[in-house]
Amino acid sequence: MSLPIIIIHQGNPFYLSTCIHHAKVYNPKNKIFLLGDESNRHFADEQVSHVLISDYFTQAKAFEPLYRHQTTNPYHYNLFCFQRWFLLKEFMEAMHFEHVFVCESDELLFCDVEKESLNYLNVDFTLLNDHLANSILMSYPGIVKFTEFLTSAYSNPELTSTIDKLYQALFYNGKRVSMGGIDDMTLFNMYIQQHSCQIPDIGSPINGSCWDTGIHHDTGFLMEKGIKKITWIDDLPYATYKNGELIRMLGIHFLGGHKMKEFLFMVDDNKKHIDPKTLRWFMAKQWIIKIFNGFKRFSFFFRRFIQKQSCNFWRKWYKI
Repeated sequence: MSLPIIIIHQGNPFYLSTCIHHAKVYNPKNKIFLLGDESNRHFADEQVSHVLISDYFTQAKAFEPLYRHQTTNPYHYNLFCFQRWFLLKEFMEAMHFEHVFVCESDELLFCDVEKESLNYLNVDFTLLNDHLANSILMSYPGIVKFTEFLTSAYSNPELTSTIDKLYQALFYNGKRVSMGGIDDMTLFNMYIQQHSCQIPDIGSPINGSCWDTGIHHDTGFLMEKGIKKITWIDDLPYATYKNGELIRMLGIHFLGGHKMKEFLFMVDDNKKHIDPKTLRWFMAKQWIIKIFNGFKRFSFFFRRFIQKQSCNFWRKWYKI
């Protein structure tokens, strides 16, 4: 079986469709599993299997009583960032998967993930810059070890004390001096300090390519207007490294407020980069069509309403 691609997301934001589109275009032979909810069930097709999160949430639910909220992020959002790894473990167990490729829902893939993962099949999992997991290869032994570490981190006094110290570093004289806090990426960083030899970093250039940690992270790359300067060569994105070398981006991560920029990097079904001007005109036409159709629906229901009110008026007038 080809390497499964896993996307975990609750809800149906605009960027989820572009993520799935790129995953399908660059990996037509790989099965994609969307672990989601009822709102994104419509993405299911011959290549994409939709799986309800609630069907594999037992282990994730068991973690909730241990969790302590130490961040400015919303409670349920941050809790789910931890719980998704238990969800992934339970799903991999049920499907008997030895390896999966985990893709964040705000990531655009530009490569064959199976080909790019071949060199890492003997490790627990990969990471980007020692803590980011937006596009990683995960093995079953790796997810078992990491979820066990998450449980220990919130039950073992020594590890809990380490987390508390990291959280206190965000304060000075009792006042918060930095936003954010403790999330699953924090725990990945703690884990890698104990298992660094088993966790390769794929967020730095290797043989002329790398995975992006975030479109707005310079990480040694040339920046332009607050994001990496991207050059398109044969419809593939390249970023310029600090030594002048063009590095092929295997995937680009549009986290935070940069999700709207995904539309500047989209490709069509033939892997051809869509010119932003063409895309803007296409999107404008779609909005015009939506507005026109919305107006037609409004007109229809408004006429129905007027007709009904008119009938009611004449019935009362004639006392029918």
